Amino acid sequence: MTIKWSLRLAMAKEGIFSLAELGRRMEEQSNYRLTAPALSRLAGGKTGEPPKEIKLATLNALLDALDFPATDFGVFQYEPSSAANRA
Repeated sequence: MTIKWSLRLAMAKEGIFSLAELGRRMEEQSNYRLTAPALSRLAGGKTGEPPKEIKLATLNALLDALDFPATDFGVFQYEPSSAANRA
């Protein structure tokens, strides 16, 4: 199984087009502050790679900022296993 990280798409669906705005919303709604470099890594940084790990507190603040319920992990989706993504 592969997890596809689509934070930028989830942000756009909520009308958020900058990481600074995402950071403001995370701080306003969850009192959870991330630095600019941490937000950049969360969004894939220069390489576009998804984060290798994410704290549950960060994920919770992110879901709150994007108005996703805790049961809807809207920033990533599960994909069925295939030959290309088997561990």
